[in-house]
Amino acid sequence: MMKLAFFLWFCFLFCVIGASHEGDYRDTFCNFKNDGVYADPYDGCKGFIHCHNYHADYKLCPGGLLFNAKTGMCDWPGNVTCPIGVLDCEVGIVGGGISGLYMAYMLLKTKKESKVCIFEKDPNLGGRIRDYHFKQAPKVDIGLGAWRIDKLHFIMIDLLKELGITHREWSFVEPSLIESRGVKANNHEAIKQAYPTLRAHPLFGRMTSSQLLSHACKPEHIANVDSYATVDTYFSNILIPEAAEYLSELYGYKGDYTDFIAPKSYMEFTEMSMKLSDKYIRPTGGMSTIISTLKNKVEAMGGKIFTSTGIRSLFKDGANFVLITPKLRVNSRKIIVATPPVQFRAINGSTAKRIQDTPQFDSIQPIPAFKGAAVYSNAWWEKIRVAGSPVLPGQKFISYSNCLGISMAHRGKGTNGEGVLHTMYSDGACSRRWADIANLKKNFLNAEVHRALEKKYGTKIPTPLETAYQYWDSAWHFQKPGTPYSMVDISNWAKRPFPGENIFVVGEAFHPYRGWCEGSIESSQNALKDGWGIHIGVTARAEGRTAQKEELSQLIRSKSMARA
Repeated sequence: MMKLAFFLWFCFLFCVIGASHEGDYRDTFCNFKNDGVYADPYDGCKGFIHCHNYHADYKLCPGGLLFNAKTGMCDWPGNVTCPIGVLDCEVGIVGGGISGLYMAYMLLKTKKESKVCIFEKDPNLGGRIRDYHFKQAPKVDIGLGAWRIDKLHFIMIDLLKELGITHREWSFVEPSLIESRGVKANNHEAIKQAYPTLRAHPLFGRMTSSQLLSHACKPEHIANVDSYATVDTYFSNILIPEAAEYLSELYGYKGDYTDFIAPKSYMEFTEMSMKLSDKYIRPTGGMSTIISTLKNKVEAMGGKIFTSTGIRSLFKDGANFVLITPKLRVNSRKIIVATPPVQFRAINGSTAKRIQDTPQFDSIQPIPAFKGAAVYSNAWWEKIRVAGSPVLPGQKFISYSNCLGISMAHRGKGTNGEGVLHTMYSDGACSRRWADIANLKKNFLNAEVHRALEKKYGTKIPTPLETAYQYWDSAWHFQKPGTPYSMVDISNWAKRPFPGENIFVVGEAFHPYRGWCEGSIESSQNALKDGWGIHIGVTARAEGRTAQKEELSQLIRSKSMARA
């Protein structure tokens, strides 16, 4: 035993293989350490860090030995209990939303890759696709994330067919109910009576809401759109401030005006939106059916999925990328970033920082949203009227007077006739307000939402049996004011941010179809084509949709503004 110990100590001092490339965490590891030998926290006990004068020197143990932190020496593997494992994946995917799952599915299906690993920090997969089911109404799918698929989202429709997922009609009942400045109506023109300055204007007072939007989107105005800091300043100056306020109240997306959004990117997004149908479908079981189906298929083909496993650091070590999780060091040849910018900024490491520091990545502006739902012993809204109109299932009721935004009764009911209400869908400043209330030490949220609903519907309502809420700090994305990059520029950049390198960035935040699953899938298809030569046949219908050329000011006269 003495000879063995001497041999191990000799190896420890003299026989170790020379220092490998030091990962980012090693660069600062010794900054506050005394001179000595320490276990490397993320290498799976394959080596150790020697600190001397606050400088880190990493060395590998020889001959298959592992570093034993208890003895401070390289030792036989049987004597070492390592706190972190090592995993080799050909492709490491950061994020288990629809884009990350789709990337894994396609790579495995086409047999372009065989070792694909997905890492998701949340307990559940799906990203911003999240459905909830009240126990009193288990067949009612509550969309606390993405709601629907437009009937002109042919790539998503084709994906549903490929995955064998059925769907149902999910278009909204028109017209929407609206409240603004105390006036309730089921049409935009009647709401205008709450805006006397707008009504008195010699030009704009005679325009409908569509005509106001159309006027603001005329080519001669859009030509100077870069002269304005935000969407609100653009509309306030091209029209008048009260016209901008009026428009901001009508569609359920007031955050377009309260948040700092580059007007140019907003026009780019609006043009894409205006080419959609305004008619929708929803997968049977909710949007989460797509996620569960992709998960099952990925795992059936040998893909590894790790939930509750956030990535702490991403860096390059030799020819490999290294992903550090709380319990794993993951070595990958290729990296796919499939997470929104806000979440990705929480990841350390030189490769992560390199992506984060690009002006393209930094140009993306996240928009928050807050959603809520409640189940009641009965559908109380069926007994009331708003502005003389009944409240119909599937009909939006839009009001920002109390920051609830969109409320909507669901079409289905509970097992004993319970009613399900989407209590709120707010964005921008209002969503941040609800998030702040939700984070207070005292639980004010249910009481505040209840009071706001009573004001909104103008009646006393029963206490809900159960409630559910979800805050998204980045529900969808635009571009920051002053950025030189269009959303098309971002899409072209993201498919391979660094030419020739195996780094790919995917998701709706990196595609012109911001806020839609269609954008997530198209973004992924761009990366699959560039990185693996996988050409997915785009249907002629989808190509025709993209190729439509019509002046935005004309398109906008007959369309509504929508977000997934």
